[in-house]
Amino acid sequence: MPRLSIKKLYVCLLLLSFSISGCSPRPSAILPPDTPDLTVFTSQEKSIYEPIVKEYQERTGYKVHVEAGTFQDLKHYIEENTLADRYDAVFGIHSSDLEHYKDSWEAYESPDASALFSNTSPSHRLWTGFCSLQTVIVYNTKVVTYREVPTSWESLLDPSWKGRIAFFNPEASDIYSAALVCASQASQNPEEYLNAFSKNLNAPLYASLEEVNQAITDGQYSLGVTLDTLAEQVKSEGGEINYIYPKEGNYSQLYGSALILGCKHLGPAKEFIDFTVSKDVQSLLSNKLNRLPIRKGVHSGLAVTGTYQDSQTFVSLREAAMNNWRSLMKNTAEEGR
Repeated sequence: MPRLSIKKLYVCLLLLSFSISGCSPRPSAILPPDTPDLTVFTSQEKSIYEPIVKEYQERTGYKVHVEAGTFQDLKHYIEENTLADRYDAVFGIHSSDLEHYKDSWEAYESPDASALFSNTSPSHRLWTGFCSLQTVIVYNTKVVTYREVPTSWESLLDPSWKGRIAFFNPEASDIYSAALVCASQASQNPEEYLNAFSKNLNAPLYASLEEVNQAITDGQYSLGVTLDTLAEQVKSEGGEINYIYPKEGNYSQLYGSALILGCKHLGPAKEFIDFTVSKDVQSLLSNKLNRLPIRKGVHSGLAVTGTYQDSQTFVSLREAAMNNWRSLMKNTAEEGR
């Protein structure tokens, strides 16, 4: 066999080196620039999740993709069994929904779990609390005199308020279905309360919190039910409204986060859950985002009057209340024909 000349050997080695360098993997081939390190679904408004996600990205270097929607959107993927194909974690979801679909979540206990208030995360650790909200009775100060100011859930049954109460459709809102549970459970007979309250509404049900607040601020309705955080915001911006915490008590509506069972990016998802309950984020909730923190030692300017209802108990209470409500609405519609 003829030997290769030095010149030919050099050319062969040069070509071989080009071939090897041309086949070497590049980062873009493994992880394209638009591929996120973490995908999160949330039911929170952009004004709430955006600053939290932005800070998380800056601190960790992870790229996060967020999809916002209603829990009905999420429920569709749960029932299709495609949740883990789309997301790694859910964030800011009502605790009753997290509890109802707990088989969809991966058990995890954040290192900061002991720093959170009791009852803000379940013992099975399938989800972790994030923040809470409280409902209040809000009223227009130009329309409602100081002698008429409501003091309780029972006040909403006063005949003088018939047709003057602004209320969100509870079938489309976790916040308002929870308000119905709280109001009716404060009564000696929950079914009778719901019946009397539905008759006293005698008005179209709104489809958003903003519409409720605007209707009361404009004086279209005298009073209604809203979140204390939103009522405080409207009041601080010069709205002629005020609000009270019902004297019978209240539920603090809890929102939480969970790892999705079988998710693709478990590490970043765990770090994100930890971040949502960190002192920095919990302080941000209180100081700038008008949400009640659930971490001990974080000051809130709002009165924390509500108690955290056990999520499993709450699920059954809400189901019973909403079944009664649907029956009442059906009867009202049939009577109006």
